[in-house]
Amino acid sequence: MTQTVSSKSRLRQCLTTFKWELRNCSGALLVFAILAGVFTTVIFTICLVVGFSEATDSWSTANAASIDYDAVRTAVKVFQIIASYVVFFLNAVFTIIYTIRIYSYLHNKRKADMYGALPISRRTFYVAKTVSAYIFSIVPTMFFLSIIALISVCFGQPLVNEVTSLYLNLLLGSIACVSFYGLLAVCCGTTVNSVIAFIAINFAYVVAAMFIKGTVMSFLHGMPLMIYENSFIMKALNPLSAYSGGNIIYWIIFTAACLALGIFLVKKRRAECAQTSFAYWLPAYMVKVLVAFDFGMFLGSIFGALGVFFIPFAGFMFGFVLGSVPAYVITHMILYRGVNKLIKTAIPLGGLVVLTAGVMFVLSFDITGYNRFVPVTENIKSAGVIDLEDCYFTGKLNAVQLGNLAADDYTDADDIRSITYFHHGIVGRLDSTSYNPYADIWANMFLSGFSSSLYNKEYVVSYKLNNGFTVTRCYYEQYGTFSDFTIDETNINDLLDDEEYFLRYSSIMNAKYDEINSLSVSDDDNDWGSYYLYSPLTIQEDEYNPSARADIEKVMEAYRKDFAEHGEVEPKDAVVCINIRYRKNDNLEGNSFLGEMLSLMTHGDSDGDRGYVSEDYTQTLKAMREIGVLDKDNKLNKTSWYYQNPYR
Repeated sequence: MTQTVSSKSRLRQCLTTFKWELRNCSGALLVFAILAGVFTTVIFTICLVVGFSEATDSWSTANAASIDYDAVRTAVKVFQIIASYVVFFLNAVFTIIYTIRIYSYLHNKRKADMYGALPISRRTFYVAKTVSAYIFSIVPTMFFLSIIALISVCFGQPLVNEVTSLYLNLLLGSIACVSFYGLLAVCCGTTVNSVIAFIAINFAYVVAAMFIKGTVMSFLHGMPLMIYENSFIMKALNPLSAYSGGNIIYWIIFTAACLALGIFLVKKRRAECAQTSFAYWLPAYMVKVLVAFDFGMFLGSIFGALGVFFIPFAGFMFGFVLGSVPAYVITHMILYRGVNKLIKTAIPLGGLVVLTAGVMFVLSFDITGYNRFVPVTENIKSAGVIDLEDCYFTGKLNAVQLGNLAADDYTDADDIRSITYFHHGIVGRLDSTSYNPYADIWANMFLSGFSSSLYNKEYVVSYKLNNGFTVTRCYYEQYGTFSDFTIDETNINDLLDDEEYFLRYSSIMNAKYDEINSLSVSDDDNDWGSYYLYSPLTIQEDEYNPSARADIEKVMEAYRKDFAEHGEVEPKDAVVCINIRYRKNDNLEGNSFLGEMLSLMTHGDSDGDRGYVSEDYTQTLKAMREIGVLDKDNKLNKTSWYYQNPYR
């Protein structure tokens, strides 16, 4: 006869388990609270002292209004960001400590037998343990983040977006890491193997994904791999990356899958598996294959670049086997404490070598013809090309999205032919270069994750074919690689200089008003760099002129209307020229901690763009006169508050 347990009884059992875990983890929780409290207090004290020092530099008892309250708010903002991140990183460390402690019962025979004799099911016990780990990880950290937020609000400084996003990132990262480690703990027989598997899979997977991405970028010229830059594919088995945010739906599914699989396996797990190598073999295979692949790619790419055996592919495979086989054997010996079962578990290694050889053979000799493919003009319905160095949407959209955006731009046969000539030129020069793609695996592996400023030129070429398919290629002229390869823009210069292109992709025509930090006006066409620094008139919001943002929006709205009506103005016909500085709010990579800190020390700008205003731009000139930037003769108004503003 099967005995059923009521929901109320299960809840009581879970509560009892939580109390046990609270008692067991009380020391770690206390250490976390002490460290978080001390760090928060120290950071707050330093920031406040510095802030009040700056605020009272010009203060006098005769004029209390001379206190710079903005300096205090800025100091509190710095405190808010630094303290939040310190607590956040402490949470990541202590979450691992709590989790290891909570699941250690699975790896101790005495504890496994004792807990197995309790009147609570294995599944209920496992769920209660997991929920306890969630609570210990999230609640204390949320408490300190709330204290930081309360202090900031009391000083009149609202939460910045970067700090607000930490709350969601904390939740995602904590539950993903706890659930994944819990699953590994069920599969492993010892705590050491659980920790090794967790660390190895997290980092080895990322390295493997980077190697794959670098290889594809080196061999498949033009493949728009920017689409994977922030994709879950690059982080799929690295739950630590959930702390960085993004891919929310994936991490929710990942957490649910790990929790469900852990609950399913824990009931079938035999108690005698404790203190053996593994209860289930999946983590062992994952760790061994990933580590073997990483070391194989490490040596293979080096030997391929050196052209060992005079054939890069042969050199690569020699290096891959030389690196992967010893790595696989050594990892097996670490996990199994010897060579036991090595031969029986060597099948994945053989499959890895065969699969890698097949894929690299296809890539090395371009069996698919991917690199040589340019659509026939008669099969093209429309086409487009984008200079990523001069496109507002770069960073906001990935390469595939940019290609889809541009694919409908040009339908004229001559324009399409110009784009295909440009594309044929790139393909021909790539084919004629003495280029060994193995030599660029390392460069593409790392550089592809950094700023596009490391590329000399970047272009997206896209076609919409008659059959409805869209073909997109993304080409880079990199510094230090493709040394004898250059991109010739002769065939597309007219398209890139076209007014329609400027209207579609320029920053001055597309930047959102709330992204524009400043607008400078000048009657002298200086070079771009000195233009912003030495322009005699700059509209920028500050405590002395809070209406500046409205003035910027008014001028920009008028400029865009004039441009749509009269077209682009040549510099020689301009009455004045304007330059905007802006910072994109919705970049794909988000706003990093470093970016937030830099924005406090600088104007927070990331880029700029310039436009010219002629006498035909009547609405723009009128707007500038109304805000006092120009006088009645459309000359720079030297009496304007914005003229040589010392506070900008």
